[in-house]
Amino acid sequence: MLDKMLAAKAKLIPKPGQGFNVVGIDSFEIPGTGNELFLAGNYPTRDEAEKEAEKRRASGERFYVYGPDDA
Repeated sequence: MLDKMLAAKAKLIPKPGQGFNVVGIDSFEIPGTGNELFLAGNYPTRDEAEKEAEKRRASGERFYVYGPDDA
């Protein structure tokens, strides 16, 4: 189960020069399937991505920012 979750995360980590991804967790997916994460947006700077993630968190959902160094 953990392997699938880590593989799903790895797919959403941008390569150097590709900005920063805001990633959400789909609470309707079955945990451990590897389908829980989804790309909510890509932003050129971490600051922009963090601001967007914070806006989305206001709805009560969980959002994270992944950058090239998060591998």
